[in-house]
Amino acid sequence: MLQKIADQRSYLTAAHNTLTALEKKLDNDYGEIEHNNNVIEYTVDGVGRYVVSRQPSVMELWVSSPITGPSKFGMVEKKFVEKKNGMEIMKYFEMEMERIKRMLGNR
Repeated sequence: MLQKIADQRSYLTAAHNTLTALEKKLDNDYGEIEHNNNVIEYTVDGVGRYVVSRQPSVMELWVSSPITGPSKFGMVEKKFVEKKNGMEIMKYFEMEMERIKRMLGNR
């Protein structure tokens, strides 16, 4: 029981830190960002809306991308990695930003 509580605390801290870092990364000229109740919504005109949300019951972050669809990121050593391919969430968003740049013509 104590291990589960410790794991949950570790998850909540890692999720908070990751969402804060993502908010900073996404604060750019491409879209509007909102961070409310542990959910980030990032809307890019001409592309669509990203949603990043905490899922504490399964200790994951879930991402909905208008480009690549849904992804689930599980916590591994205080970082979140994509469950299908093992990509770290910050790298995932770097790739998404590159796609947005190409779609919008580097504006």
